Amino acid sequence: MIGDHIRALRGGRWSHAIDCGDETVIQLGDDPAQGPARVRRSYRPEFVAGAEAVEVVTHRERTFPAEEVVAR
Repeated sequence: MIGDHIRALRGGRWSHAIDCGDETVIQLGDDPAQGPARVRRSYRPEFVAGAEAVEVVTHRERTFPAEEVVAR
């Protein structure tokens, strides 16, 4: 759902992303083969592919509306 904080577990490490609501996510790219970490937009099924677990991270309170979370 748009603005959700999601995470995927691979090899004992969690990767985090924000769901854009259009089958894409915004994530911090942490693939050493692609060089230094950078923020990028990717296809959600690609983000969760091969993950041992995928979760929506629940925060006590939502600070910004969902659309603003994606925009930020």
